[in-house]
Amino acid sequence: MDQLDSLHDLFEHHKNDSQAVVHLAAMMDFHPLNSCSSNGTSLIERMRSVNIEGSKQIFKEFLNSPEKKVFIFASSQAAMGPSEGSIPMDETSRCHPVFEYGKSKLEAEKALEQMLDEYQKNPSQGPKHLYILRFTGVTGLGDRYAAFEMIQASSFGAVELCFQYSETKSEETFSELFIIGPKESSTVRRILDVCCVQTGWPTPLFSIPLPVFRFMVEPCD
Repeated sequence: MDQLDSLHDLFEHHKNDSQAVVHLAAMMDFHPLNSCSSNGTSLIERMRSVNIEGSKQIFKEFLNSPEKKVFIFASSQAAMGPSEGSIPMDETSRCHPVFEYGKSKLEAEKALEQMLDEYQKNPSQGPKHLYILRFTGVTGLGDRYAAFEMIQASSFGAVELCFQYSETKSEETFSELFIIGPKESSTVRRILDVCCVQTGWPTPLFSIPLPVFRFMVEPCD
């Protein structure tokens, strides 16, 4: 994403293949070395470069392409942060991400929306549709943060609905944000219990309060 000539050539080569761009590329690390470490700053900067600046470059090519009409940006529920109290968050909830990864995703969302707003002042390439999808945990074999078996059993919704929605509003430029996850909300304790059962690990005996956890993972802030 930092090789602009190659990115432009890629768009040119595939300009007639489809009307949509699905942007899945990202760099993820929930626990990059903190700013007091010798290598921490470079890791955070690289993650922000990929997740924010890289996304902006791809979206810029999309806006300049007359053939491309739909842009789907794979964000994350990490951009939202934890819910306040016991009420599950929705698309209108105030975001306050606590991890650098979530902060970079939220900043990328806002950057793309601002670019689309600016494009609307002079929509030279016709109507454009931006979909921001905040996924729950997406993982695979070897992932350290979530149980593969549980993710396999989760329902993430159908991305095809974005295209059906676009067809009904094809003459408009707009952006939409959706949370993609199971229909039923779960507590963190319930998720941990299921993960432990599926992987054969013993269930936790107690939980660490969130303020204490934040202090433990970001001791230099």
